This record gives sequence, C-alpha cells and structure tokens, in this order.
Amino acid sequence: MSINERIKILRNELNLTQTEFADRLGLSQNAIARYENGDRNPGGQTIKSICREFNVNVLWLEKGEGEMFLPEAEGLLDELAVQYNLNDTEIKILQNYLELSEKDRSTYIELMKNMFNN
Repeated sequence: MSINERIKILRNELNLTQTEFADRLGLSQNAIARYENGDRNPGGQTIKSICREFNVNVLWLEKGEGEMFLPEAEGLLDELAVQYNLNDTEIKILQNYLELSEKDRSTYIELMKNMFNN
C-alpha cells in the first residue's frame, strides 16, 4: 500500500471530505485529490502537517508500520513529545529536569551552558 492510499484511508477514517481535509492543512482540494490518486506524492512538510494536525503516526503514514494514530497526548510533556518526535530517553531527560529543585535546575543550566560553550 502506498502513502497515497494511506492518505485516503486516513481521510475516510476521519470522516472528512477532501475539501475539509485540505482546509485543515492549508492545502487545496485538488492537491489532496492528486495525492490520493497517486498523481503526486506529498513532500516532507505536508507529511509533517498531516501528522501534527491529525495526531498520525509518521511511520504509519510513510511506511504503513505501526498504528495509524498516536496515543492521545496527556499533558504538556506528551504534547511536546508528539510535536517534536521525542524518543523515550529525551522524554525522561525532560521529566527529570522538571522534577529538580530550583537550585538543582540552576546548577544543571550552568553545567549545560559550560558544555555548549566548549
């Protein structure tokens, strides 16, 4: 199955017309029709927009791997993880930082500044 077919499947799953789908992405209905018909492939920015707007798993959209939709974000950290495609380690680093005391955060920031300046 191609990315073009998956776009059509996604749109139908969302119960949106081509025009409604296009409007949410800032595209024309004609662009969506061309993607779905296989006349054109979406570029990287369009793929990112689709995934961000509809909470779609980029691996599913591009390769047909995994679930169509990402789990619903629960809280700001989960939203950031989805928006910036953070892996488990990156999420854990953010969680650990947020759990630090104000004093420890200051120490951590100074450490990072020194590391980035060298």
